[in-house]
Amino acid sequence: MREQVFPVPSKTKSLQTFTMNHRTKQRIAAIITMAPVYIRSTDPAYIRELLDAAESLSDVPRKYGKPLIATAMRGQMQGVAFELMRERGIPFYEFPEEAARAMYGLYRYSRLQ
Repeated sequence: MREQVFPVPSKTKSLQTFTMNHRTKQRIAAIITMAPVYIRSTDPAYIRELLDAAESLSDVPRKYGKPLIATAMRGQMQGVAFELMRERGIPFYEFPEEAARAMYGLYRYSRLQ
């Protein structure tokens, strides 16, 4: 049985669904994602889709017990979707390499416990 984890915005503005089965879920230790924070349109449907994606991503740590780290270009770290994710405790990094170092730090910390 496949389980929905979270939707992610695609380049065509329609939502694609990231899914994983039970075995995959056990192997995934953490998630690094490009955050859906850049608003390219003032269309209310597009903004709602962006907020829905940000809400779903923000629920991953609580719902699945997996750490989530987001990346976004510094100029895009603003707006309602960004603020929503920050309020829910999602850390942001400008570069994927920084996010990977943070994730490695989480791994090292878990090994000390």
